[in-house]
Amino acid sequence: MPRASRLDEPNSLHHVMNRGLARRPVFESPRDVRFLLSRLARAVRAGTIELHAYAILTTHFHLLVRSLSGELSETIGRVEHAYVRWFNRGRGRDGPLFRGRFTSRRVDDDRYERAVQVYIAHNPVVAGLSQTPAGYRWSSAHQRSRPRPAPWIARGSWPGADRPRAAEEIERATWLVEARLHRRLENDATDPLPTLLGESRAPVLAWLRRRAALADGTEPGLAVAAPAALAQALRRSELRSDRERRARNGRPAVRGGTPAPKAGARIAQLAMRVALLRELCGLEWSAIASSCGCANSTARDAAELHRVRVRLDRGYAEEAAAVAHAAIAGSWIC
Repeated sequence: MPRASRLDEPNSLHHVMNRGLARRPVFESPRDVRFLLSRLARAVRAGTIELHAYAILTTHFHLLVRSLSGELSETIGRVEHAYVRWFNRGRGRDGPLFRGRFTSRRVDDDRYERAVQVYIAHNPVVAGLSQTPAGYRWSSAHQRSRPRPAPWIARGSWPGADRPRAAEEIERATWLVEARLHRRLENDATDPLPTLLGESRAPVLAWLRRRAALADGTEPGLAVAAPAALAQALRRSELRSDRERRARNGRPAVRGGTPAPKAGARIAQLAMRVALLRELCGLEWSAIASSCGCANSTARDAAELHRVRVRLDRGYAEEAAAVAHAAIAGSWIC
């Protein structure tokens, strides 16, 4: 299978990651980390990249870099190759150290950039290596906490990334960034996030209708919402629908939860949940079926029902767009 090309242009921003072969330690001492950072600093001084954020852990590293010259592959490749030669020479070993070429995802949206910065800053915290982002020595958060940060760290990075965050924010940022980083697409320009992140629901509705018109079996795209945010948006939609239904029937809304819906309503709710897990979260059918407690075939049938209803039922389409809009807005750090 041919390698997917990187959408690397001058002045483009990228989240870059690589880890050791078979998850082996690749940074065994402070000298190892210092050597890698020295090579990144050399690339900054050469004018090929800006380094906006980094975290160097024992088995892997994360970087947020701006490719100034459109030579991201060459630049990071030189940094890695220099490090591997130095690592091997000092330990009398040969052969590969990293699992392969580095992984990268282009970052074209401000809120996506903030999520990546929060993810990188909190990566050592999630790994149990520090209580706070600034407390981890080998990170940009630590550098920026010093009176005189290293000159090769880009100025003007979002300061909110380094402050401690609520567990829910870290969880959603982690899920989204990792889901997007490891999803391989033919062309990153197909990322719908910049269009969908806005005050209006209209672009979300138009996008859902375009997706509904596609044939079944299309590959899921990049995640634009976290499953936890989608679940919250669906619960709010169900509670709102229940209140409206009971108001129409002249009965008071149920307090403390919703009663079990009738069969037709259950199918509609499953259809929306399944389809939005696929469209917004980019999940595979097996993960969707497991999340919804149904068979793969049931999940596919529910998604087909959603596609039909989005095309033919205006009320349903608008409600799906409202849920999707709320889930997207609730997923990204402001």
